[in-house]
Formats: sequence, C-alpha cells, structure tokens
Amino acid sequence: MKDPRKVTVVIGAGSIGQAIARRVSAGRPSAK
Repeated sequence: MKDPRKVTVVIGAGSIGQAIARRVSAGRPSAK
C-alpha cells in the first residue's frame, strides 16, 4: 500500500478483467 494510485489501478484492472472474462464466456460458451 505504498501508492494508493497503484491500488486503485489494480482494483480497476481486476474489475475490467472480470467484465472481459464475462463477455468472452458469454460470447464463447463452448470455451467454458
């Protein structure tokens, strides 16, 4: 927790990653 900015970026990246994963799963159900 040295840089609050990095923490925010990590959290944002995680949220975006989840959103992308959901879209990919929805677009390619066979991949799951």
